[in-house]
Amino acid sequence: MKRTFKTSRLKSGLFHLVLEGVFNEVLHHKSDCFKQGVGFNKQRLCTCLDTISIESHPIREGDVLVSSEENFALGFFNRSNNYRYVGIWHRNIPGQTVVWSTNAPSSACSPVSDCVAQLLDSGNLVLLHNISKQVIWQLFDHPTNTMLPSMKFGIDRRTGANRFLTSWKSEDDPRTGNYSFRMDPSVCFCTKLRFHGGGNGISDVWGVFNSSILSRIVVNESGMVQLFIWYEGDERRWNEMWSAPTDRCDPYGDCSSFGLCDTSSPVQFECSFLPGYEPRSPTEWYMRDANHGCVRKPGSLICREGEGFVKVANVKVPDTSRVDVINSGLILKACEKECWRNCNCTAYASADVSEGGSGCILWHGNLTDTRKFIADGGQDLYIRVDEHELGTFF
Repeated sequence: MKRTFKTSRLKSGLFHLVLEGVFNEVLHHKSDCFKQGVGFNKQRLCTCLDTISIESHPIREGDVLVSSEENFALGFFNRSNNYRYVGIWHRNIPGQTVVWSTNAPSSACSPVSDCVAQLLDSGNLVLLHNISKQVIWQLFDHPTNTMLPSMKFGIDRRTGANRFLTSWKSEDDPRTGNYSFRMDPSVCFCTKLRFHGGGNGISDVWGVFNSSILSRIVVNESGMVQLFIWYEGDERRWNEMWSAPTDRCDPYGDCSSFGLCDTSSPVQFECSFLPGYEPRSPTEWYMRDANHGCVRKPGSLICREGEGFVKVANVKVPDTSRVDVINSGLILKACEKECWRNCNCTAYASADVSEGGSGCILWHGNLTDTRKFIADGGQDLYIRVDEHELGTFF
């Protein structure tokens, strides 16, 4: 028989889910309770509670916290590996579609008694100061493998926060997996998400026109990014509306370092190499295995008189996680001079391609994940080459 709790204090049982428990033991999976092999009791519904605190409403295993309109529930769940996790799932659909689980960073209040945690109807779990109502931590800043409507995705330059999705370790194991889906701020983000640039960050806010339609974006344990819509027909199921990657160049670093991915030909190998480079392992390369990447051609003399730059047009620029960015309004010719000043500089491009281009992105070392676009939408990348290589382009 299911047991319903009113707004009274719930005493500790096997689990004592209060603020300290949620954001310390549970989030780090360190509690011995998670290793119990006991069966999972039917969930007791806290139908009138969407908020818990250490002073008034902690909950224990079997209890769930339900948002005010009963859209989402928070509680313990398990899969076939006999571990317990704290998670949030859709409340009113069959099965248990988990949209957040405890492989997220922790946060804490000081003192703990000044804090409450509230589950919102958007699926967001917020940690609030009980007096000032200031938001101290919120789930939407720490997604796991799922993005819900109204959740921001991208970079907050003011705080340094980078909101991205990370796959589960397996279908039954919500620990951090091998894949992530994140924004590259140097690339035009050509999707139907709403784009916000400048100011304090570069991010997207994803949503649907009809809020009654349940939807989610998931990065799964195989590295696929999928958009699901809940179908309320006879079958009542999640319907996949879109997925990626769908293109041979979509996987990160498909052609490895100094490779160039180009799918303009349906039959040829999608990987070629940037000017001045050749395959590190020609045998594997011509067997369509680009894992070893490319190296400079033998005898190349970089940082010598007569060297220059070759333009590779209409590309997605290489990985920008380790670059120098100069946003001082420099024109493209000044970027070239900046790259020339450092013998380790391998390429440069405009930081802002609008209104003729301004600012600089400078790469030092490997150039990875460069892609040629078939249609317009990319930008020009300038590759450093020696005098001999430069002469072959003129």
